[in-house]
Amino acid sequence: MSSQIEIANNALTLLGAARIISLSDDVKAARSITAMWNITLDAELRAHNWRFAIARAALPALIDVPTWGYDLQYQLPSDFLRMVQVDEYLTNVNSGWYISGDTSPFSIESGKILTNIAAPLKIKYIRQITDTTEFDSTFTEVFAIKLAIKICEDITNSSTQRQMLWDEYKIAMKMALKSNAIETAPSANADGDWTFARL
Repeated sequence: MSSQIEIANNALTLLGAARIISLSDDVKAARSITAMWNITLDAELRAHNWRFAIARAALPALIDVPTWGYDLQYQLPSDFLRMVQVDEYLTNVNSGWYISGDTSPFSIESGKILTNIAAPLKIKYIRQITDTTEFDSTFTEVFAIKLAIKICEDITNSSTQRQMLWDEYKIAMKMALKSNAIETAPSANADGDWTFARL
């Protein structure tokens, strides 16, 4: 599995830039990567149902209840990035929550899940991951390219090269999908043909 500096240097290599020894190096490349690392990583993890990033939890109900609309509320896990499933209700990375009839079975507001589903509330969610050794190898490639895209113009001043990287990103993402690195839940609401179509 790749280290943080290996991923950073992969991104820099894609830009034709000099490699660095540490993210704390006092050079523009290190500063650019450091500035974009966390926000880019969280966004890329959140964008798809990466299997290695899915976690399960059974949440206890909070003592305080919602003012109106729902009977119960639950605290989201501290490493929560995006919901995948609440009880039997799947969520959708592309079009939002699964809705049954005219009423959503839950709502995420202010760091809490509001619902009428009794405790313990079983959830699957995308978790925040900072340890790069936990990354799937195809995700590592996708993330390195996205990082290169984010810092491209700062390092190279080239919008043309940025567009070329977007093309590489689309290819890498398709490979990740084909290798089943991304979970495809048994529902029309999971990542699927629509995701391929937009790449």
